[in-house]
Amino acid sequence: MIDEEDECPTVFGFKENNSYNVNITGYDDSQGTDDYNLNLSKNRTSSVVKAITASKINKKRITSSKGLGETNPAATNDTEEGRALNRRVEFEVIKAK
Repeated sequence: MIDEEDECPTVFGFKENNSYNVNITGYDDSQGTDDYNLNLSKNRTSSVVKAITASKINKKRITSSKGLGETNPAATNDTEEGRALNRRVEFEVIKAK
């Protein structure tokens, strides 16, 4: 986690600021089988990693990338709006050691 005294990098400053790394986690809604949703969340995360590395950010700065399927929903899976919120990729920006 970033201490309050530390300046959190913006998306645009991440490339230039090597003081921070990122963990990337993908999720999906509960529609479909568990295996399908797990693979879909992994594919989402993989696409984000490819986009980051295509922008010339060193892959070593991605300290973790994983898909967790339908675990940890951000909203209900009972509505289309909730399911849309559950199809997501989360970034955790962390201070590099």
